[in-house]
Amino acid sequence: TAVSFDIPLKTEPKSSLNVFFGKGRMNKNGLVIPRPWYEIELIVSKEITSQSAYPHGSFTVYTKDGWRFECYTSGDYYKNLRSSFDLQILGRWIKGQMEEADVIKPGDLITETTLDDFQKHALRLTKTTQPDIWCMELV
Repeated sequence: TAVSFDIPLKTEPKSSLNVFFGKGRMNKNGLVIPRPWYEIELIVSKEITSQSAYPHGSFTVYTKDGWRFECYTSGDYYKNLRSSFDLQILGRWIKGQMEEADVIKPGDLITETTLDDFQKHALRLTKTTQPDIWCMELV
């Protein structure tokens, strides 16, 4: 369809693509467990999330390179975009492409220079004619 959203890839030092470097999760025993390398969460601007066609809740994505997985939006104005069930799937897809392009290695901090070298600065979600099914690509 003609409905699509370009969501900027952000390089905050401890969130977004770099959640790995942020605060870990505290377990029930009070121990802080570091976040996995591939876990990411994209924070989408209100300018995008306030548009009526922006996905709310769960939806399925397909990629041009053959991936299919579930995502969801949550939080205020549905600003948090993550993969469902396994918080690392979206990160494996994005960071995996960066690794294949040889612009990062596991454990690297992703910076604006990384995105410049990668030559992609946004995630594009394009709505399909099927309910709750979207195409996803890096642009």
